Amino acid sequence: MVHIQAFTPVISNGMLGAVDKNLIAMIEIMLSPEAARKMLKFSAFISLSLIASISFAKPCSHYRSCLILKNQHTQFAMVTCNWLNTVTSEGNAQGSTQLDLGYGDGLGAPEPRTLSCSFMTAQTQHDFNFYNPYWGSRIEFNLITEKQLDVRVIDGWSSRDTKYKFTW
Repeated sequence: MVHIQAFTPVISNGMLGAVDKNLIAMIEIMLSPEAARKMLKFSAFISLSLIASISFAKPCSHYRSCLILKNQHTQFAMVTCNWLNTVTSEGNAQGSTQLDLGYGDGLGAPEPRTLSCSFMTAQTQHDFNFYNPYWGSRIEFNLITEKQLDVRVIDGWSSRDTKYKFTW
């Protein structure tokens, strides 16, 4: 059996921090070894789940700092830009990746700069560059065909946007 003792101080005279040592209550909880193992397994599962959930890119849940791939093509597609997370999408579907996960303030990811990107499908790969003029922008990649990609950069703090069209 596992023996856990918890000491609970009781404040007796109403003054903050004044503890009457005679009123300390001892609580004993008796657990079987099986219950202790189950508790340990459960806490390990919760810890690993939390680590896994913050380790992987997540779908966009905020308007700012987001990459979206709208794939109108029939095959899987992937776009990777500089240091940003990769965004993927199955054929005729949409995929997204939330950026700036550390602070969630929409600043810094992506920052204003030129982005060098690569677009890939099963049959082709194309490289392209464009300028992101905004902080915390949402970048939408709209794959029309394997040879046409439209990019829309939307300011996360206003209604401004910038559009680019790439054809190969």
